[in-house]
Amino acid sequence: MASEELSSKYLLLLLPQLSSLTASAVEKSYGPVLSALLSGISKSSNGAIVLDVAFSFVATGQRYDFPPNQVFVKTQRVLASVYRFISVVCTDLSIGVGLEGDVDIRVLLLAYQNGHKHLDPNPDPNESHSLEGPVVDLATLAASKRSWECIYSVDSEDGNILLTNFLSLVGPPPSWKVQKVRLGDVASCPDEPLDEASGIQSIEKRYFNVAVGGTFDHLHVGHKLLLTMTAFLLQNGSVHKVGQIPKLVIGITGDELLKKKDYREFLQSWDQRQQKVIDFLLAVLDFSPPGKQNISRLSKSIPGSTARAIDTIMPSGMIIECVEIFDAFGPTITDESVSALVVSAETRMGGRAVNSQRRDQGWQELDVFEVNVLDGDGEGSQNDSQDNPANSFASKISSTAIRRLQKQRVDSTASS
Repeated sequence: MASEELSSKYLLLLLPQLSSLTASAVEKSYGPVLSALLSGISKSSNGAIVLDVAFSFVATGQRYDFPPNQVFVKTQRVLASVYRFISVVCTDLSIGVGLEGDVDIRVLLLAYQNGHKHLDPNPDPNESHSLEGPVVDLATLAASKRSWECIYSVDSEDGNILLTNFLSLVGPPPSWKVQKVRLGDVASCPDEPLDEASGIQSIEKRYFNVAVGGTFDHLHVGHKLLLTMTAFLLQNGSVHKVGQIPKLVIGITGDELLKKKDYREFLQSWDQRQQKVIDFLLAVLDFSPPGKQNISRLSKSIPGSTARAIDTIMPSGMIIECVEIFDAFGPTITDESVSALVVSAETRMGGRAVNSQRRDQGWQELDVFEVNVLDGDGEGSQNDSQDNPANSFASKISSTAIRRLQKQRVDSTASS
């Protein structure tokens, strides 16, 4: 799992399955839970807080071995609504989420149906690939026995059953505290329809080399959504089943290209940004039990390039390759084996440019998947104003806004 600082406080929130997964349903049902929890832990903690939110979500009924391309749209829509709403709650409570010492929230996709301890009818926790996310079942989450100090559970019938099932799968319980948080009024909004069966979502496809690119400065919830959904496309791309080694390629913008960014003096270095990306990915991907985390890292050179590259090799053999990029294309036009690209609505033109270049090279075009852009429009924060930038929604989802806030904190300290 991700590297952990001893000064941080690690917590887990278990959220049972909702009958509706619309953004309004998530807000109505889980709003009181998140508000009460975040308000309480932010006031009681003197150090950094890391909160894992296990969100129960089954994209395809009771099927666990799903084809990711067919449920990508619905999954990213649900995950985006959860991350966005968490950001809204943090905004309204004036809780920081982007700087050192702020709350670090990581949403874990939990394949769990209310009342069912095992979603997979034939679970095999001894297989290495079954211990990797970003979608995990309850048994895998329990077996990870992470260094959580407290397990928070929703005080409802479904929440109590989820907690009971979770603790029964843990085995000898670690020294966790358990606290219950009151659930809001369960929403009865109609659910959104499943993904339309068209284009790349109409047939079952498996991907073994998926790419994403970005600056990833001061990792925020928008980055977490993008990274999680890129890894999602590799879900169930098991080495043991098909004989191919899945690779997650992350192009991270080199320092030289960022010199004209606003508040550039507060930009994180490539090494820092790469480490934050890996820390987050390991948090949502590696659920190995204590003492069995078999993860290796290897710095390597790229033939014909001065770009830095680091491979992180997971227990299953899956490779996370972080590579320095100096243009908008990166490995997508130098590695023919890349088969899919994940972009945001803001960068969809980049995906088209990549495929245009690949066509010119005589290569097969990439399947391009798009995630939502998290913004402050519509329902949400009461404090989202330019008059209070520290509490603005933008300060939760924008690297530039986070750097501006960092500058304000430094200036305030210097003038006091």
